[in-house]
Amino acid sequence: MTKVFAEKNGDRFSLVLCGHAAGSETVCAAISSIAYALAGYLKNCDKKKDEPSVAELESGFSVFHFSGKEKNPAY
Repeated sequence: MTKVFAEKNGDRFSLVLCGHAAGSETVCAAISSIAYALAGYLKNCDKKKDEPSVAELESGFSVFHFSGKEKNPAY
């Protein structure tokens, strides 16, 4: 089972994903895809802001810390 914890503190956000979607490779792959997409997006946004985002990605465990100030660098 994958557990997701989200928290907002001012304009900072935390997102933690723990565990695997046991019994469903499709769900596990979907969650992993979303986590890696978010990590890539935050990495690209870090170039234009003072407070860097933090993304830790491991098998069965992901942590994200970011602000609400991220903007797509292409715009």
